Amino acid sequence: MIRHMTIRPALLRDAHAIARIYVESWRSAYQGILPRRYLAGLSIEQTLRSVRRNLTNSLTSYLIAEGDPGVVGYISAGAEREQDPIYAAEIYELYLLPDMQRQGLGKELLAHMAGRLYREGFYTLMAWVLTRNPSRRFYEKCGGIYLRTKPILHAGRRLQTDAYGWIDITLAI
Repeated sequence: MIRHMTIRPALLRDAHAIARIYVESWRSAYQGILPRRYLAGLSIEQTLRSVRRNLTNSLTSYLIAEGDPGVVGYISAGAEREQDPIYAAEIYELYLLPDMQRQGLGKELLAHMAGRLYREGFYTLMAWVLTRNPSRRFYEKCGGIYLRTKPILHAGRRLQTDAYGWIDITLAI
C-alpha cells in the first residue's frame, strides 16, 4: 500500500536509487525476453554512470516517486528523438520497483511528467515499449493510442517495440 508518496524532480543524489530501480525493473520485466546472461550482467554501478550523465543533461527531465520506503519509481522524458512529424515529446523511461507496480503510481508519474512537458511547451507525447513487455498495456490504460511497431536489436536479440501516443498531451494528465 502506498502512503505519503511524493512526486518531485530528481536530483543528482537520487542517481543511485534510480540506477537500482532500473536494474531491478529490467530483471523483472524482461525475463524471458532478453537473455538471462544479459540481465544478470546488469549492474547498479554501470547504470549509475549513465544515470548521472542523464541527470545533468538539461534536455532530459526526471521525476521520482518517493515515500516512506524511499525512492520507488521514476520517469524520464524530453523531446522526441526521431523527428516524428506529430509527436514532440517522448517518455524515455518509466520504471517502478516490481512490488510497487499496479498501485496507480505509474499513472501519477506519467501525469506529472505530462504536466511538466506541457508547461515546457510540448503538446503531444509518445512512448516506445517492447512489444513483449507484460506492462505495455499500461500506456493504453492511461489513454495512449497504439501508433506503430518498429524492430530493434538489443542484447543480441531482434525485438519489436510499439509506440503509444497522446495527440493532446493533456489527455495524459
